[in-house]
Amino acid sequence: MRDFKVNELIDSNERTWKRELINNTFSEEDVGKIFRIPLARASHDDFFVWWLTWVFDQFTPCHYYLFCCAFWAIWGDQNRRIHEKRISTSKEIANFINNYIAELNGFEKRKSVNTTGTRSWSHPPYEFIKINFDGAYDGSQNHSASGIVVRNVEGKVLLSCSEIHQGITSAFAAEAIACWKAV
Repeated sequence: MRDFKVNELIDSNERTWKRELINNTFSEEDVGKIFRIPLARASHDDFFVWWLTWVFDQFTPCHYYLFCCAFWAIWGDQNRRIHEKRISTSKEIANFINNYIAELNGFEKRKSVNTTGTRSWSHPPYEFIKINFDGAYDGSQNHSASGIVVRNVEGKVLLSCSEIHQGITSAFAAEAIACWKAV
């Protein structure tokens, strides 16, 4: 099997996949995945994609991880400026990037905001239940664990569970899985 560039698999005039070529080149499973990828209706310049490819070729994985987080933070800031009319300083954006990367890599322990002592569980309002969940991440093993506790207004445990997850690649994913399991 020869290597193809993506643009060789697209009929540029019709803006459709070259079905026969793809069917004869890839496994049935891969063919299904390829055909599920939507194509742009109008032709466009690929400069940005090629520029990103060049950037990644210049960096180490650690550097392009930082680059992607920075790019994402700046993009998000731009959206907040447009849609929420909220402007962040460059220092705030830099702090967000540093804190986000530290959280994802587990370099920094969470700091308690309660300085007066241990914070205790608080009851939900009447006729409600409260769902507490948390995720833990082990980057050296790519494992995570999620824990869930559901209580009523008296604090009685209605349900509790925990689960180990394999192949998890970030602290963010571990927390997202815990949230997903809770709902």
